[in-house]
Amino acid sequence: MNVRKIRGIGEKKEKLFNKLGIYTINDLLSYYPNNYINTTSFKNLDEIVCEGNYSFILKIISHKSGYTSSGRKIIKFKAIDEKLNECTIVFFNNRFITYTLRENSTYKFFGKVKFDGRSVILINPSIQNTHNLIGSIIPQYKLTKGITNLDIIKSIKEVFRTNTFFEEINIRSIIETEKLVSYDFAIRNIHFPKDEYSIFQSKRRLLFDEMFYFNLMLKKFNKISKEYIKFEIVSETDNFINNLDFKLTNSQQNAIKEILKDMNSEKQMNRLLQGDVGCGKTIIAIISLFNAVRNGYQAVFMAPTEILARQHFEVTKNLFERYDIKVELLLGNMKENQKRNILNRIKSGEVDVVIGTHVLFQDKIEYKNLGYIITDEQQRFGVKQRFLLSNKSKCPDTLVMTATPIPRTKALTLYWDLDITTIRELPSGRGKIHTYCVDESYNERIINFVKKNIDQGRQVYIVCPLIDENDSIELKSVHSVYNFLKEKYFMDYN
Repeated sequence: MNVRKIRGIGEKKEKLFNKLGIYTINDLLSYYPNNYINTTSFKNLDEIVCEGNYSFILKIISHKSGYTSSGRKIIKFKAIDEKLNECTIVFFNNRFITYTLRENSTYKFFGKVKFDGRSVILINPSIQNTHNLIGSIIPQYKLTKGITNLDIIKSIKEVFRTNTFFEEINIRSIIETEKLVSYDFAIRNIHFPKDEYSIFQSKRRLLFDEMFYFNLMLKKFNKISKEYIKFEIVSETDNFINNLDFKLTNSQQNAIKEILKDMNSEKQMNRLLQGDVGCGKTIIAIISLFNAVRNGYQAVFMAPTEILARQHFEVTKNLFERYDIKVELLLGNMKENQKRNILNRIKSGEVDVVIGTHVLFQDKIEYKNLGYIITDEQQRFGVKQRFLLSNKSKCPDTLVMTATPIPRTKALTLYWDLDITTIRELPSGRGKIHTYCVDESYNERIINFVKKNIDQGRQVYIVCPLIDENDSIELKSVHSVYNFLKEKYFMDYN
Protein backbone atom coordinates (compact mmCIF):
# COMPACT_ATOMS: atom_id res chain seq x y z
CA MET A 1 0.00 0.00 0.00
CA ASN A 2 1.31 3.45 -0.96
CA VAL A 3 2.59 5.73 1.85
CA ARG A 4 0.11 8.34 0.59
CA LYS A 5 -2.57 6.27 2.33
CA ILE A 6 -1.10 7.20 5.74
CA ARG A 7 -2.90 10.07 7.41
CA GLY A 8 -0.75 13.20 7.36
CA ILE A 9 1.18 12.31 4.17
CA GLY A 10 0.12 14.41 1.18
CA GLU A 11 1.55 14.66 -2.31
CA LYS A 12 4.46 16.90 -1.30
CA LYS A 13 5.48 14.77 1.68
CA GLU A 14 5.10 11.58 -0.36
CA LYS A 15 7.79 12.82 -2.76
CA LEU A 16 10.11 13.54 0.19
CA PHE A 17 9.55 10.01 1.55
CA ASN A 18 10.29 8.67 -1.95
CA LYS A 19 13.72 10.35 -1.76
CA LEU A 20 14.46 8.10 1.22
CA GLY A 21 13.42 5.05 -0.81
CA ILE A 22 10.06 4.86 1.01
CA TYR A 23 7.25 4.21 -1.47
CA THR A 24 4.99 1.80 0.43
CA ILE A 25 3.93 1.20 4.02
CA ASN A 26 6.18 -1.89 4.05
CA ASP A 27 9.10 0.32 2.96
CA LEU A 28 8.33 2.63 5.89
CA LEU A 29 8.17 -0.22 8.40
CA SER A 30 11.48 -1.52 7.02
CA TYR A 31 13.12 1.91 7.34
CA TYR A 32 14.80 1.05 10.62
CA PRO A 33 16.39 3.63 12.96
CA ASN A 34 20.15 4.06 12.65
CA ASN A 35 20.44 5.19 16.26
CA TYR A 36 18.49 5.66 19.49
CA ILE A 37 18.46 8.28 22.25
CA ASN A 38 17.65 6.90 25.68
CA THR A 39 15.71 9.53 27.64
CA THR A 40 14.27 7.16 30.26
CA SER A 41 16.52 8.21 33.17
CA PHE A 42 15.33 11.50 34.69
CA LYS A 43 17.82 13.46 36.78
CA ASN A 44 17.66 16.13 39.46
CA LEU A 45 19.85 19.14 38.80
CA ASP A 46 22.17 18.47 41.74
CA GLU A 47 23.05 15.04 40.25
CA ILE A 48 24.69 16.60 37.17
CA VAL A 49 28.47 16.73 37.54
CA CYS A 50 29.58 16.94 33.88
CA GLU A 51 28.27 18.30 30.60
CA GLY A 52 26.17 16.00 28.41
CA ASN A 53 22.60 15.11 27.43
CA TYR A 54 20.09 14.47 30.20
CA SER A 55 16.35 14.15 30.89
CA PHE A 56 14.65 16.39 33.47
CA ILE A 57 11.22 17.16 34.88
CA LEU A 58 11.23 20.91 35.51
CA LYS A 59 8.78 23.62 36.52
CA ILE A 60 8.99 27.00 34.73
CA ILE A 61 9.08 29.94 37.17
CA SER A 62 9.99 32.92 34.96
CA HIS A 63 11.40 33.99 31.60
CA LYS A 64 13.02 36.93 29.82
CA SER A 65 14.01 37.59 26.22
CA GLY A 66 16.74 39.55 24.41
CA TYR A 67 19.25 39.34 21.57
CA THR A 68 22.80 38.03 21.18
CA SER A 69 25.62 40.23 19.85
CA SER A 70 25.02 38.70 16.40
CA GLY A 71 21.34 39.65 16.47
CA ARG A 72 19.88 36.22 17.27
CA LYS A 73 16.73 36.12 19.39
CA ILE A 74 17.42 34.53 22.79
CA ILE A 75 14.85 33.52 25.41
CA LYS A 76 15.91 32.38 28.90
CA PHE A 77 13.65 30.50 31.30
CA LYS A 78 14.28 29.96 35.00
CA ALA A 79 13.18 26.49 36.09
CA ILE A 80 13.33 24.29 39.19
CA ASP A 81 13.27 20.54 39.83
CA GLU A 82 11.39 18.72 42.58
CA LYS A 83 14.18 19.56 45.08
CA LEU A 84 13.90 23.26 44.14
CA ASN A 85 17.32 23.22 42.46
CA GLU A 86 17.39 26.01 39.89
CA CYS A 87 18.64 26.08 36.28
CA THR A 88 18.43 28.24 33.16
CA ILE A 89 16.86 26.96 29.92
CA VAL A 90 18.06 28.80 26.80
CA PHE A 91 16.39 28.88 23.38
CA PHE A 92 17.83 30.63 20.32
CA ASN A 93 15.69 31.94 17.43
CA ASN A 94 12.50 30.38 18.81
CA ARG A 95 10.10 33.28 19.28
CA PHE A 96 7.10 30.98 19.78
CA ILE A 97 8.58 29.03 22.69
CA THR A 98 6.78 31.29 25.21
CA TYR A 99 3.48 29.92 23.87
CA THR A 100 4.70 26.38 24.57
CA LEU A 101 6.26 26.88 28.02
CA ARG A 102 3.99 28.55 30.56
CA GLU A 103 5.05 29.84 33.98
CA ASN A 104 4.11 27.59 36.94
CA SER A 105 3.69 24.61 34.60
CA THR A 106 5.83 21.44 34.67
CA TYR A 107 7.34 19.78 31.57
CA LYS A 108 9.66 16.96 30.61
CA PHE A 109 12.88 18.09 28.89
CA PHE A 110 15.78 16.37 27.19
CA GLY A 111 18.84 18.23 26.01
CA LYS A 112 22.43 19.32 26.34
CA VAL A 113 23.66 20.63 29.69
CA LYS A 114 26.47 23.15 30.05
CA PHE A 115 27.86 24.86 33.13
CA ASP A 116 28.28 28.59 33.80
CA GLY A 117 30.34 28.38 36.95
CA ARG A 118 28.17 26.18 39.14
CA SER A 119 24.94 27.04 37.36
CA VAL A 120 23.34 24.47 35.08
CA ILE A 121 22.27 25.72 31.66
CA LEU A 122 20.05 23.63 29.37
CA ILE A 123 20.57 24.56 25.69
CA ASN A 124 17.67 24.26 23.19
CA PRO A 125 16.20 21.12 24.81
CA SER A 126 13.42 19.01 23.35
CA ILE A 127 10.12 19.36 25.17
CA GLN A 128 7.62 16.61 25.80
CA ASN A 129 4.71 16.49 23.37
CA THR A 130 2.47 13.82 21.87
CA HIS A 131 5.14 12.30 19.62
CA ASN A 132 8.73 13.00 20.68
CA LEU A 133 8.56 10.43 23.47
CA ILE A 134 10.74 12.05 26.17
CA GLY A 135 10.91 9.50 28.95
CA SER A 136 11.36 6.65 26.48
CA ILE A 137 13.94 5.44 23.94
CA ILE A 138 13.60 7.74 20.91
CA PRO A 139 14.44 6.33 17.46
CA GLN A 140 16.68 8.39 15.14
CA TYR A 141 16.28 8.00 11.38
CA LYS A 142 18.39 8.97 8.41
CA LEU A 143 16.74 12.08 6.94
CA THR A 144 16.58 14.18 3.79
CA LYS A 145 15.88 17.91 3.44
CA GLY A 146 12.22 18.57 4.16
CA ILE A 147 11.70 15.45 6.34
CA THR A 148 12.20 15.61 10.11
CA ASN A 149 12.71 12.79 12.58
CA LEU A 150 9.29 13.64 13.99
CA ASP A 151 7.68 13.23 10.54
CA ILE A 152 8.88 9.63 10.37
CA ILE A 153 7.92 8.93 13.99
CA LYS A 154 4.39 10.29 13.45
CA SER A 155 3.92 8.28 10.25
CA ILE A 156 5.07 5.00 11.81
CA LYS A 157 2.91 5.61 14.89
CA GLU A 158 -0.06 6.17 12.59
CA VAL A 159 0.61 2.81 10.88
CA PHE A 160 0.84 1.14 14.29
CA ARG A 161 -2.40 2.84 15.37
CA THR A 162 -4.31 1.44 12.40
CA ASN A 163 -2.70 -2.03 12.57
CA THR A 164 -3.25 -3.66 15.93
CA PHE A 165 -1.30 -6.78 14.94
CA PHE A 166 1.22 -7.69 12.24
CA GLU A 167 0.89 -11.24 10.91
CA GLU A 168 3.83 -13.60 11.29
CA ILE A 169 5.99 -13.80 8.15
CA ASN A 170 8.17 -16.75 9.05
CA ILE A 171 7.55 -20.40 9.90
CA ARG A 172 6.43 -20.82 13.51
CA SER A 173 8.56 -23.91 14.14
CA ILE A 174 11.69 -22.00 13.03
CA ILE A 175 10.82 -19.10 15.34
CA GLU A 176 10.42 -21.49 18.26
CA THR A 177 13.60 -23.43 17.49
CA GLU A 178 15.70 -20.26 17.17
CA LYS A 179 14.00 -18.66 20.19
CA LEU A 180 13.05 -15.56 18.21
CA VAL A 181 10.50 -12.91 19.18
CA SER A 182 7.40 -12.53 17.00
CA TYR A 183 7.44 -10.33 13.91
CA ASP A 184 4.82 -8.08 15.54
CA PHE A 185 7.06 -7.56 18.59
CA ALA A 186 10.16 -7.03 16.44
CA ILE A 187 8.66 -4.45 14.08
CA ARG A 188 7.11 -2.46 16.92
CA ASN A 189 10.17 -2.53 19.16
CA ILE A 190 12.74 -1.80 16.44
CA HIS A 191 10.97 1.56 16.09
CA PHE A 192 9.71 2.20 19.62
CA PRO A 193 11.60 -0.12 21.99
CA LYS A 194 10.52 -0.70 25.57
CA ASP A 195 14.12 -1.10 26.71
CA GLU A 196 17.64 -1.86 25.45
CA TYR A 197 17.01 -5.62 25.50
CA SER A 198 13.97 -5.17 23.26
CA ILE A 199 16.23 -3.50 20.68
CA PHE A 200 18.60 -6.48 20.82
CA GLN A 201 15.76 -9.00 20.45
CA SER A 202 14.17 -7.07 17.57
CA LYS A 203 17.46 -6.70 15.69
CA ARG A 204 18.20 -10.41 16.15
CA ARG A 205 14.79 -11.38 14.74
CA LEU A 206 14.88 -8.99 11.76
CA LEU A 207 18.49 -9.88 10.89
CA PHE A 208 17.57 -13.56 11.05
CA ASP A 209 14.67 -12.96 8.63
CA GLU A 210 16.90 -11.09 6.19
CA MET A 211 19.55 -13.82 6.12
CA PHE A 212 16.87 -16.56 6.03
CA TYR A 213 15.17 -15.09 2.95
CA PHE A 214 18.53 -14.24 1.44
CA ASN A 215 19.50 -17.91 1.57
CA LEU A 216 16.13 -18.94 0.14
CA MET A 217 16.75 -16.59 -2.78
CA LEU A 218 20.18 -18.09 -3.33
CA LYS A 219 18.60 -21.53 -3.47
CA LYS A 220 16.06 -20.21 -5.96
CA PHE A 221 18.86 -18.76 -8.08
CA ASN A 222 20.65 -22.10 -8.01
CA LYS A 223 17.51 -23.83 -9.28
CA ILE A 224 17.11 -21.43 -12.19
CA SER A 225 17.53 -23.13 -15.53
CA LYS A 226 20.93 -23.11 -17.17
CA GLU A 227 19.81 -20.47 -19.67
CA TYR A 228 22.19 -17.56 -20.15
CA ILE A 229 22.96 -14.70 -22.48
CA LYS A 230 26.24 -14.94 -24.33
CA PHE A 231 27.13 -11.38 -25.24
CA GLU A 232 29.51 -11.01 -28.14
CA ILE A 233 32.39 -8.58 -27.61
CA VAL A 234 31.62 -6.30 -30.53
CA SER A 235 34.38 -4.40 -32.33
CA GLU A 236 32.42 -1.18 -31.89
CA THR A 237 33.06 -1.42 -28.14
CA ASP A 238 36.79 -1.04 -28.81
CA ASN A 239 36.03 1.98 -30.99
CA PHE A 240 33.92 3.45 -28.18
CA ILE A 241 36.84 3.08 -25.74
CA ASN A 242 39.34 4.56 -28.21
CA ASN A 243 37.08 7.57 -28.84
CA LEU A 244 36.93 8.56 -25.16
CA ASP A 245 38.54 11.89 -24.26
CA PHE A 246 40.92 10.14 -21.88
CA LYS A 247 42.94 6.95 -21.67
CA LEU A 248 41.88 4.18 -19.33
CA THR A 249 44.31 3.23 -16.58
CA ASN A 250 45.86 -0.25 -16.65
CA SER A 251 43.58 -1.21 -13.78
CA GLN A 252 40.49 0.01 -15.69
CA GLN A 253 41.59 -1.86 -18.82
CA ASN A 254 41.95 -5.07 -16.80
CA ALA A 255 38.54 -4.48 -15.22
CA ILE A 256 36.70 -4.08 -18.52
CA LYS A 257 38.50 -7.16 -19.94
CA GLU A 258 37.28 -9.26 -16.98
CA ILE A 259 33.71 -7.97 -17.28
CA LEU A 260 33.48 -8.43 -21.07
CA LYS A 261 35.01 -11.90 -20.79
CA ASP A 262 32.37 -12.77 -18.20
CA MET A 263 29.58 -11.37 -20.41
CA ASN A 264 30.89 -13.51 -23.27
CA SER A 265 30.99 -16.69 -21.18
CA GLU A 266 28.46 -19.52 -21.15
CA LYS A 267 27.10 -18.64 -17.73
CA GLN A 268 25.12 -15.82 -16.15
CA MET A 269 27.44 -13.05 -14.93
CA ASN A 270 27.24 -11.98 -11.28
CA ARG A 271 30.21 -9.70 -10.68
CA LEU A 272 31.21 -7.10 -8.10
CA LEU A 273 33.23 -4.08 -9.29
CA GLN A 274 34.88 -2.34 -6.38
CA GLY A 275 37.33 0.53 -6.00
CA ASP A 276 37.83 3.84 -4.22
CA VAL A 277 35.78 6.92 -5.05
CA GLY A 278 37.28 8.56 -8.15
CA CYS A 279 38.97 5.44 -9.48
CA GLY A 280 36.74 5.32 -12.58
CA LYS A 281 34.13 2.62 -11.93
CA THR A 282 31.37 4.52 -13.74
CA ILE A 283 33.10 4.61 -17.13
CA ILE A 284 33.73 0.85 -16.87
CA ALA A 285 30.01 0.36 -16.21
CA ILE A 286 29.12 2.56 -19.21
CA ILE A 287 31.45 0.62 -21.54
CA SER A 288 29.78 -2.65 -20.49
CA LEU A 289 26.35 -1.02 -21.02
CA PHE A 290 27.44 -0.10 -24.55
CA ASN A 291 28.44 -3.69 -25.32
CA ALA A 292 25.13 -5.05 -23.98
CA VAL A 293 23.08 -2.63 -26.10
CA ARG A 294 25.10 -3.38 -29.22
CA ASN A 295 24.17 -7.03 -28.69
CA GLY A 296 20.51 -6.06 -29.05
CA TYR A 297 19.50 -6.03 -25.36
CA GLN A 298 18.10 -3.40 -23.04
CA ALA A 299 20.19 -2.43 -20.01
CA VAL A 300 19.39 -0.92 -16.61
CA PHE A 301 21.61 1.25 -14.40
CA MET A 302 20.19 1.59 -10.86
CA ALA A 303 21.45 4.19 -8.36
CA PRO A 304 20.39 4.65 -4.71
CA THR A 305 19.58 8.39 -4.96
CA GLU A 306 17.99 10.68 -7.53
CA ILE A 307 21.07 12.93 -7.53
CA LEU A 308 23.36 10.02 -8.43
CA ALA A 309 20.85 8.70 -11.00
CA ARG A 310 20.72 12.11 -12.71
CA GLN A 311 24.51 12.28 -12.69
CA HIS A 312 24.83 8.84 -14.32
CA PHE A 313 22.10 9.79 -16.83
CA GLU A 314 23.85 12.99 -17.97
CA VAL A 315 27.23 11.27 -18.38
CA THR A 316 25.81 8.21 -20.16
CA LYS A 317 23.51 10.20 -22.45
CA ASN A 318 26.36 12.49 -23.55
CA LEU A 319 28.68 9.55 -24.30
CA PHE A 320 26.00 7.55 -26.18
CA GLU A 321 24.51 10.43 -28.17
CA ARG A 322 26.70 10.02 -31.26
CA TYR A 323 25.97 6.26 -31.35
CA ASP A 324 22.16 6.69 -31.52
CA ILE A 325 21.64 4.79 -28.28
CA LYS A 326 18.42 5.90 -26.53
CA VAL A 327 19.02 6.60 -22.82
CA GLU A 328 16.11 7.45 -20.51
CA LEU A 329 15.92 8.64 -16.88
CA LEU A 330 13.13 7.19 -14.71
CA LEU A 331 12.46 8.63 -11.23
CA GLY A 332 9.67 8.15 -8.74
CA ASN A 333 8.75 11.84 -8.52
CA MET A 334 8.17 12.38 -12.25
CA LYS A 335 4.76 13.55 -13.44
CA GLU A 336 2.45 10.65 -14.22
CA ASN A 337 2.02 11.45 -17.92
CA GLN A 338 5.80 11.80 -18.35
CA LYS A 339 6.38 8.53 -16.50
CA ARG A 340 3.67 6.74 -18.51
CA ASN A 341 5.30 7.84 -21.77
CA ILE A 342 8.70 6.50 -20.67
CA LEU A 343 7.18 3.20 -19.48
CA ASN A 344 5.47 2.69 -22.86
CA ARG A 345 8.74 3.34 -24.69
CA ILE A 346 10.61 0.90 -22.40
CA LYS A 347 7.96 -1.77 -23.03
CA SER A 348 8.09 -1.27 -26.79
CA GLY A 349 11.88 -1.42 -26.84
CA GLU A 350 12.40 2.17 -28.01
CA VAL A 351 14.59 2.79 -24.94
CA ASP A 352 17.96 1.02 -24.85
CA VAL A 353 19.28 2.10 -21.44
CA VAL A 354 17.14 3.01 -18.42
CA ILE A 355 18.78 4.85 -15.51
CA GLY A 356 16.95 5.47 -12.25
CA THR A 357 16.34 4.60 -8.61
CA HIS A 358 14.19 1.99 -6.82
CA VAL A 359 11.35 2.72 -9.25
CA LEU A 360 13.11 0.51 -11.85
CA PHE A 361 11.93 -2.72 -10.22
CA GLN A 362 8.30 -1.79 -9.52
CA ASP A 363 5.63 -4.15 -10.85
CA LYS A 364 4.23 -1.77 -13.50
CA ILE A 365 7.54 -1.59 -15.39
CA GLU A 366 7.85 -4.06 -18.27
CA TYR A 367 11.03 -4.43 -20.30
CA LYS A 368 10.96 -5.74 -23.85
CA ASN A 369 14.37 -7.40 -23.81
CA LEU A 370 16.27 -6.74 -20.57
CA GLY A 371 19.65 -8.44 -20.63
CA TYR A 372 21.99 -6.46 -18.41
CA ILE A 373 21.65 -4.86 -14.95
CA ILE A 374 24.08 -2.58 -13.12
CA THR A 375 23.52 -1.60 -9.48
CA ASP A 376 25.59 1.26 -8.08
CA GLU A 377 26.41 1.40 -4.36
CA GLN A 378 25.03 -2.11 -4.00
CA GLN A 379 25.10 -2.00 -0.18
CA ARG A 380 22.31 0.63 -0.28
CA PHE A 381 19.85 -1.86 -1.80
CA GLY A 382 18.29 -4.81 -0.02
CA VAL A 383 18.59 -8.35 -1.32
CA LYS A 384 14.88 -8.37 -2.16
CA GLN A 385 15.13 -5.16 -4.21
CA ARG A 386 17.96 -6.48 -6.39
CA PHE A 387 16.14 -9.81 -6.77
CA LEU A 388 12.95 -8.05 -7.96
CA LEU A 389 14.92 -6.19 -10.61
CA SER A 390 16.69 -9.31 -11.87
CA ASN A 391 13.25 -10.99 -12.10
CA LYS A 392 12.33 -8.52 -14.86
CA SER A 393 14.25 -10.80 -17.22
CA LYS A 394 14.96 -14.52 -17.46
CA CYS A 395 18.70 -14.50 -16.94
CA PRO A 396 20.25 -11.02 -17.09
CA ASP A 397 23.96 -10.51 -16.49
CA THR A 398 24.47 -8.47 -13.34
CA LEU A 399 27.20 -6.06 -12.27
CA VAL A 400 27.15 -4.50 -8.79
CA MET A 401 29.46 -1.63 -7.85
CA THR A 402 30.68 -0.31 -4.53
CA ALA A 403 33.37 1.89 -3.06
CA THR A 404 32.74 0.52 0.43
CA PRO A 405 32.60 -3.29 0.68
CA ILE A 406 30.59 -4.34 3.72
CA PRO A 407 30.00 -7.67 5.50
CA ARG A 408 27.07 -8.51 3.21
CA THR A 409 29.36 -8.12 0.22
CA LYS A 410 31.80 -10.55 1.83
CA ALA A 411 28.91 -12.93 2.45
CA LEU A 412 27.96 -12.76 -1.22
CA THR A 413 31.56 -13.56 -2.12
CA LEU A 414 31.67 -16.55 0.21
CA TYR A 415 28.21 -18.02 -0.33
CA TRP A 416 27.21 -17.06 -3.85
CA ASP A 417 28.75 -17.17 -7.30
CA LEU A 418 29.87 -13.54 -7.17
CA ASP A 419 33.17 -12.77 -8.88
CA ILE A 420 35.17 -9.70 -7.90
CA THR A 421 36.89 -7.09 -10.04
CA THR A 422 38.95 -4.46 -8.21
CA ILE A 423 40.25 -1.17 -9.60
CA ARG A 424 43.40 -0.44 -7.64
CA GLU A 425 44.72 2.79 -9.17
CA LEU A 426 43.43 6.31 -9.70
CA PRO A 427 43.50 8.06 -13.10
CA SER A 428 46.53 10.28 -13.69
CA GLY A 429 46.27 13.84 -12.44
CA ARG A 430 44.29 12.88 -9.33
CA GLY A 431 46.05 14.25 -6.25
CA LYS A 432 46.69 12.04 -3.27
CA ILE A 433 44.02 12.39 -0.60
CA HIS A 434 45.25 12.90 2.97
CA THR A 435 42.78 12.11 5.74
CA TYR A 436 43.40 12.95 9.39
CA CYS A 437 41.43 12.33 12.56
CA VAL A 438 42.14 14.83 15.36
CA ASP A 439 40.51 15.93 18.60
CA GLU A 440 39.42 19.41 19.67
CA SER A 441 42.92 20.31 20.87
CA TYR A 442 43.72 20.86 17.15
CA ASN A 443 41.00 23.50 16.67
CA GLU A 444 43.34 26.50 16.46
CA ARG A 445 45.70 24.68 14.06
CA ILE A 446 42.74 23.70 11.86
CA ILE A 447 41.44 27.29 11.78
CA ASN A 448 44.88 28.60 10.80
CA PHE A 449 45.21 25.89 8.14
CA VAL A 450 41.80 26.84 6.70
CA LYS A 451 42.69 30.55 6.62
CA LYS A 452 46.02 29.81 4.94
CA ASN A 453 44.29 27.81 2.17
CA ILE A 454 41.59 30.46 1.62
CA ASP A 455 44.27 33.15 1.40
CA GLN A 456 45.93 31.06 -1.33
CA GLY A 457 42.69 31.16 -3.36
CA ARG A 458 41.27 27.79 -2.35
CA GLN A 459 37.85 26.95 -0.92
CA VAL A 460 36.99 24.97 2.19
CA TYR A 461 33.86 23.11 3.18
CA ILE A 462 32.78 21.87 6.61
CA VAL A 463 30.29 19.04 7.03
CA CYS A 464 28.00 18.90 10.07
CA PRO A 465 25.83 15.94 11.13
CA LEU A 466 22.72 18.04 11.84
CA ILE A 467 20.89 20.95 10.23
CA ASP A 468 19.07 22.38 13.26
CA GLU A 469 20.61 22.96 16.65
CA ASN A 470 17.56 21.99 18.72
CA ASP A 471 17.60 18.29 17.81
CA SER A 472 17.74 16.16 20.95
CA ILE A 473 21.14 14.72 20.19
CA GLU A 474 24.65 15.76 21.14
CA LEU A 475 25.97 16.61 17.67
CA LYS A 476 26.94 19.93 16.16
CA SER A 477 24.51 21.55 13.72
CA VAL A 478 25.10 23.56 10.55
CA HIS A 479 23.53 26.68 12.05
CA SER A 480 25.47 26.65 15.32
CA VAL A 481 28.83 25.90 13.66
CA TYR A 482 28.23 28.55 10.99
CA ASN A 483 27.38 31.24 13.55
CA PHE A 484 30.29 30.30 15.81
CA LEU A 485 32.91 30.31 13.03
CA LYS A 486 31.54 33.42 11.34
CA GLU A 487 31.47 35.44 14.56
CA LYS A 488 34.78 34.24 16.04
CA TYR A 489 37.18 33.43 13.19
CA PHE A 490 35.93 34.29 9.72
CA MET A 491 34.38 37.78 10.02
CA ASP A 492 36.37 38.93 6.96
CA TYR A 493 35.68 35.87 4.78
CA ASN A 494 32.70 34.77 2.70
